[in-house]
Amino acid sequence: MPAPTRPHYTLSFANRTAFGVAVAAVAATIAIVVSSVAAAAPSTAPAKPAKPAPAVKTALSGRTFISDTVSGNNPLPGGASITMRFGSTNQISINSGCNTMRSTVDLAKNHFTVAQPMASTKNFCPTGADQWLTAFLTSKPVWRLSDADLVLANRDVRMRLVDRKEAADRPLVGTQWSVTALIQKGAVVDLPTTVTPAPTVRFSDFQVNANTGCNGLTGPAVPVTSMIVFGPVFSSGRVCKDAGRRRVDAGLVAAMNGLQTYVIDGKKLTVVNTSGVGFIARTDR
Repeated sequence: MPAPTRPHYTLSFANRTAFGVAVAAVAATIAIVVSSVAAAAPSTAPAKPAKPAPAVKTALSGRTFISDTVSGNNPLPGGASITMRFGSTNQISINSGCNTMRSTVDLAKNHFTVAQPMASTKNFCPTGADQWLTAFLTSKPVWRLSDADLVLANRDVRMRLVDRKEAADRPLVGTQWSVTALIQKGAVVDLPTTVTPAPTVRFSDFQVNANTGCNGLTGPAVPVTSMIVFGPVFSSGRVCKDAGRRRVDAGLVAAMNGLQTYVIDGKKLTVVNTSGVGFIARTDR
């Protein structure tokens, strides 16, 4: 018996033409669909990082500046002293008494533009000085350099900094210090807004004299290297009617007791003991 044969189909010319047209139409439709899906699909390519500022030497390179005055409508919390150190090119390191922040700075077009975000240490800072400083720098303040003076300013704040080489530490004895903050349990506490003018402290001839705005304080105070040994401090004993004045009065009496460590940084004096009790003061002289 002969083997069965498969049926053979022959397309006419007309059928072959129609079949070819149909295949081409399907292929075109598939191409359009694929193209549409590809266009609608979200891109998974990672965003390019911001281009770093070129490392160029500036007028501030290699110098260190310390804040001398901060004025305006938005005061610096805690009366902190700000230190800005500029690297050999455009690197900058900034400290306001708590964390150290690092970045690069662009001085073009008269604006002090610090690249954001800044790298920072992660200490807990209760005063808010770091947040204040970050907001100030983010505003891209204008800047001006005149010999040893660096001024940064925006609409609300004017900050004057002095070259560290020119900002000699003021002497403890003979300087009139204005108290800007108390230190309680290791935290810097701003003076109440009702306490104006600021309390004053003056050291002379192994003696301390202070005016809290409510009472006069006086007693022995012996500086030894980086320490001050306070004897009993006597108060004039007036009753402070203002609650803010009472807190400041009591805080200064507590700070002027026994052995205290002191540090002078330019025009800033910090006095604190091992229990975290003390005060911060500044001088304009």
